[in-house]
Amino acid sequence: MKSLVIAICLLMLFLACDTEPESLQISFPELSGPQSLSIIPESVPIDVAGYAEGNISRLAILLTDPDSSWPGLVHAFKSFGIPFLITEDYEKAMQHQVVLVYPHISGNVLSREALQALGQFPRDGGTLIAINVLGGGLNPVFGFNEVVLSKEHYRIDINPVAQITDFFENPIEKQIVIGQEGSSSNRGYYSYSNPKMEPVAVYEDGTAAIIQNFYSQGQAYAIGFDIGFYFQLAFNNRAEDINRSYVNQYEPSIDSILRIIAAIYRQYEKAAVIINRVPENRALSVIFSHDVDYTDSLPNAVKYAEMEQSYGVKATYFIQAKYLTDYFDKAYFTAPNMHYLAELEKLGVEIASHTVCHSMIYAQMPVGSGEEHFPDYQPMIIDLKTTENATVLGELRVSKFLLEHFSENSTVVSFRPGGLSNPFTLPQAMQAPGYLYSSTVTANSALTHLPFRLNYNREYAAETAIYEFPITLEDEKAPKMTERFVEAMQLAQSISQYGGLFMILIHPNILDHKYEFEEKFIKAIKDIAWIGALEDFGEWWIIRDQVTVDAEIENGGLTILINSQVKIKGLGLQIPAGYTFDSVLPAEIAVTQTGDMILIDEFQRKLKISFNGDA
Repeated sequence: MKSLVIAICLLMLFLACDTEPESLQISFPELSGPQSLSIIPESVPIDVAGYAEGNISRLAILLTDPDSSWPGLVHAFKSFGIPFLITEDYEKAMQHQVVLVYPHISGNVLSREALQALGQFPRDGGTLIAINVLGGGLNPVFGFNEVVLSKEHYRIDINPVAQITDFFENPIEKQIVIGQEGSSSNRGYYSYSNPKMEPVAVYEDGTAAIIQNFYSQGQAYAIGFDIGFYFQLAFNNRAEDINRSYVNQYEPSIDSILRIIAAIYRQYEKAAVIINRVPENRALSVIFSHDVDYTDSLPNAVKYAEMEQSYGVKATYFIQAKYLTDYFDKAYFTAPNMHYLAELEKLGVEIASHTVCHSMIYAQMPVGSGEEHFPDYQPMIIDLKTTENATVLGELRVSKFLLEHFSENSTVVSFRPGGLSNPFTLPQAMQAPGYLYSSTVTANSALTHLPFRLNYNREYAAETAIYEFPITLEDEKAPKMTERFVEAMQLAQSISQYGGLFMILIHPNILDHKYEFEEKFIKAIKDIAWIGALEDFGEWWIIRDQVTVDAEIENGGLTILINSQVKIKGLGLQIPAGYTFDSVLPAEIAVTQTGDMILIDEFQRKLKISFNGDA
């Protein structure tokens, strides 16, 4: 009997040693990959020379300090669709009707001749916009006595009676958040004392933040804060200490600044053209996105996709390739569940990555080797604060490999991390295995409802090929989604005033109120909004970002020259008022006009559009 017990114990010990614990039982034992290496590109500083060309209809940026946050202007102006060029030559800049001097004016960065010429520019009919007028004797040109530095400022209030800002309606868009009240970490901002004219905007204490001064034909504006650095701060997800809310609210601080600059440009440059921000000249871009990160989410996802297909809507499904059981949940990226992935693909959705392990501390992970592969890559969440054997690249490349392997035709190009945990290395790490589109931050954190290009290491000097598409609305905060439908529609209405993006995040862990909300929202906005998947909007947005536009007025007519190296469909332009479409070359390109908006059906390379002026 004793020998039998010993034999049974030895057998149990053998079986225990020969069998993986449940958490490490992985489906698809014969599968291995990816085999290729993911190499992170080197950091290459943005070259200002790449933005030096264009005709005189563009807004000219006179760069007074190349070692500044001018790339923030590039990314923000491109997002909004403001044509511009950058030069360090003041004479070249002043060939343009509208000149923005950045990052500051002083005798330390500009010659006496340049300062004198800039001072004369608005007197001769030009429009001068200056960031941080710190010296150089130009105070009288802008109409103020002294510049005053303070770290107490935390808000800028737009003057509702200023003519250049009379289009603002929503109280929120009339307030630009720049810090937290009473915070010791607030940055320094300049005010202009005793402005000659009513300010365009003031700080919370009433001192002038943006001032204006008019001449018989020209005008001068001075802005008291570094807008390029401010744009970069928010785009790099480093402004979370100043945003008014995290998600689900209107937060247009950056957009309001851009709308003011665009308004100045359009008012004083007779040939000003703005590139529209929504395909097909719709009022709003809407993307429905679903984070599939729970055991029951895959079967529910199919039900959401079926509903979306019934309305002709294509959505993006960020799917967690969870092949290990851990602290959070059991493994569900398993062989029995792969038919759900096949069904989703047949329904026409975009298959996107939501990591492997969905760690809430993804931002703290090492970047990894770029060699991580299934099944050897085994990230394990121990608890909320502990994740082992995981890397930034591992989560990106292994999830992409698995999703593409079990999809018939999908190429995974979009990524969203679990909990929106955002590593500093994420932009360049995404580029290594071939991603294109990130949806990692909320619009409220980024202070904008527009997409934007991401920088290397979320820093200031080098950019990546990755674009961020921020989240507007999510499903987890109380109350239930159906109970905040009215507020969601009001938010959509606000963003539609300037053609922003409305990205919706819904976890398909349940149907109920989330499903009901989405269906109701689709019905409410389908006639005014462009609705589609991130991969489709992202492709359009990246091509749009590279489109160049120049215009000229001659003999009473307007000519617009457009160039796109890649074919683009549904590009819209806002043109000066008073012009009627006449012709287009090549002649086979379809162009339609509604008021001051034109829509180009589809084109590639160079396009010339001619308009007749009103008699």
